[in-house]
Amino acid sequence: MNAKHQSNTDLTTEDWKIFINHIYKQFGNKISIWITWGEPLIRSDLIEILKYMKSLGFNVSLSTNGILLNEYIIKFLKNNILGLSISLDGLENTHNYLRQSDVFNKTLENIKLCKKNNIKALCIKTAVYKKNLNKLKDLYEIIKNIEPDEWHLFAVEPIGRGEINKKEILSLMEYNILCDFVDKIRNNKLPRGKPTRY
Repeated sequence: MNAKHQSNTDLTTEDWKIFINHIYKQFGNKISIWITWGEPLIRSDLIEILKYMKSLGFNVSLSTNGILLNEYIIKFLKNNILGLSISLDGLENTHNYLRQSDVFNKTLENIKLCKKNNIKALCIKTAVYKKNLNKLKDLYEIIKNIEPDEWHLFAVEPIGRGEINKKEILSLMEYNILCDFVDKIRNNKLPRGKPTRY
């Protein structure tokens, strides 16, 4: 994690603690918090923030692109968060295309490392768009071998990065193909009989 990638407008560590305290005072620690959007692991103080949330009794989950994960961070997350989701947006070409970087192999390696370390509630998230729609069956074989707790497929929408890639958004017919694919595998089981939600 490298703090130099953080924006000057980001909340400071103390600002985050004040915000968390406010949530705690208003709602207690019975609500779940999901840290997502952007890439949380670029914050050099993320571990400190997560530790603070845990000290107040919050159940926290985290979404990441998986690139910055390593053995140390994974072992920390295993003991301090409720669940972890990692983006895998297709096979090598389609994942790298959407991510605009050659990161597929690193992402897949870190997903497997999370599984090896028994990360709780490991979810793989796949953004479906025109270029990866016809490769979902091949991706499914990879997902089955990893055995995550959940595989979450969703269609790219024209917001955020999707706003830039409008031409890649599924048509109604393609969206129906995605729905048919999900229907076909919804009741399937992973190797050794472990069920997975889709």
